[in-house]
Amino acid sequence: MTPLAAKTLLPNLFVSCQGLFVFFVILSSVFPFNSTALSSPATGKDVGEEGMQAAALLAWKANLDNQSQSLLSSWVVGSNHCNWIGIGCKRAGRVITHIDLKSYGLRGTLSNLNFSSLPHLLSFNVTKNSLYGTIPSSIGSLSSLTNLSLSANHLSGSIPPGIGQLSNLKTLELNENQIGGPIPKEIGSLISLIELFLHSNNLSGPIPTSIGNLLNLTTLFLHRNHLSGSIPKELGMLRSLIYLRLAINNLTGSLFTLAFLETLGLQYAHCDCGTSQIMKMKGLKQKKAHLIEIQVNGGTVAAFQEEEMVVEFR
Repeated sequence: MTPLAAKTLLPNLFVSCQGLFVFFVILSSVFPFNSTALSSPATGKDVGEEGMQAAALLAWKANLDNQSQSLLSSWVVGSNHCNWIGIGCKRAGRVITHIDLKSYGLRGTLSNLNFSSLPHLLSFNVTKNSLYGTIPSSIGSLSSLTNLSLSANHLSGSIPPGIGQLSNLKTLELNENQIGGPIPKEIGSLISLIELFLHSNNLSGPIPTSIGNLLNLTTLFLHRNHLSGSIPKELGMLRSLIYLRLAINNLTGSLFTLAFLETLGLQYAHCDCGTSQIMKMKGLKQKKAHLIEIQVNGGTVAAFQEEEMVVEFR
């Protein structure tokens, strides 16, 4: 090797070694040495997952507004993330399964939260905070998720189509935000869904016919939006539906399409009416119905007759 080549190689080796040193410093800060680790070794995969989970949450915290960061004071590098406020882990191991930060006064966005680093997450609840910005499309990577609660924030933008990838989801709460645009047809892929709350937003366009795929749905709240078009007959396929709210939209057409719900035990319906006729819906007979609310505004929804109906005008 020539002296010139040696001079060129040595600085490069120094930079490489320096990079490795920094990497191990970061790794040791997330996983401080503990002698008990010798008696209970973890696989490289376990350590990698734990590190990614903690790093993802710390990065999100760092991007929240300053005051919000102080509310998560237990989220500290080097500490056990399973002991952090709002974090729940599976008993075996340190795998994060629950994030519950409801009503913590957090202010910031979700865009800096790396959802792909939380593959085992079952529940994500950040209801009643001051989160703003859009819902990241990467939220669709939470393949194990059963509960997603983002309601009562200041979220805007549209519902990402990727949300349809959450095939294990049972409860979806996006209500009371400023979310606009159409309801994506991909929402019909959430075949495990039991409760769907999209009310009190700025959603527009038609109710997607794919919603008829949600055969396990018991609760459908779409009221207080700007939805338009006719009520799809596919709603009549929702054999488990109990609570239905469609009021304060611009829906048109006939509610007769919901007559298929007559055997389902539907207990609560809240729909728009453009006339003063009394809406009497099959399946909402007095022995089953708790309350029917008829809102006089919006579109021109036709009514039809049925006996023994409890009706309350609001």
